[in-house]
Amino acid sequence: MISRLERLQEMGVLSRVGPVFDHARAGASLLAAVAVPEAERDAFAELINAAPGVNHNYAREHDFNLWFVMTAPDEPELEARLDALEARLGVPILRLPMLGGLPYRPVVPHSLGRAGARMKTTDNLEFAATGAARHAPSAEAERRLRGLLEQGLPLVPRPWRTLAEQAGMAEDQVMACVRRWQADGMIKRLGLVVKHRRLGIQANAMVVWNVPDERVAEVGRRLAHETAVTLCYRRPRRLPDWPYNLFCMIHGARREPGRWRSLPPSSSAWAWVTWSTACCSAPMPIASAVAATCARGRHDPR
Repeated sequence: MISRLERLQEMGVLSRVGPVFDHARAGASLLAAVAVPEAERDAFAELINAAPGVNHNYAREHDFNLWFVMTAPDEPELEARLDALEARLGVPILRLPMLGGLPYRPVVPHSLGRAGARMKTTDNLEFAATGAARHAPSAEAERRLRGLLEQGLPLVPRPWRTLAEQAGMAEDQVMACVRRWQADGMIKRLGLVVKHRRLGIQANAMVVWNVPDERVAEVGRRLAHETAVTLCYRRPRRLPDWPYNLFCMIHGARREPGRWRSLPPSSSAWAWVTWSTACCSAPMPIASAVAATCARGRHDPR
């Protein structure tokens, strides 16, 4: 099993084996975007990827052409990381935290095309307990453990023991923490986390809506019931640059504009759809000119 997982990682199909945290419970996170010169996009993407807590970095068809998720243990650390990255990039960061505590969760499987493939990126895994934890670990030890888990389980015969040694905890304490985090919803899923594009899921569209605030919950719930929608969230407007307050994601093997056009229309809302053009999470070379400009502290996004 370990050799097969290692092979999948070498092939670029498997991102990691481990938990997917709900960062609204486990810490802090938000969706962020920047507008950068298209010719220098890859260089800026590499600078973003190098920042702590960054994941899901995508290029999109919009003036805001790089979109990523930033995570941190808490809100002050999240703001500090964003401020530091903003200073390094020399361009403003559009900051869009999720509002309302939880997304409008889809309640049906999501078709990924006519072949009927289903999007299921993780499978629940269970592990056997080795006995009750002898005493509660410190908050600092739990923070270390969360950081290690987000990198994925080590692909060794006793991954929980290895994590315990790295976190300065006992193995039964590690397993008790994971069970507790699963029970309270901090860990949403535990299993294989794959790279969708390597499995043929090449297209994703972010459809954003400007909905009257008094109707956003109603429209969000309606969208979440659509089979085309994989995620639906409420986020703040950032006027004048960003007038949208409701987001939904559509994934598929290829671009199918009809999938988002079939979503429930609303006479009091209007939408914008932006397709991803590249996944920018992989390391890329940094153009020396852009690196030098960022080192001076500013870059004109226009």
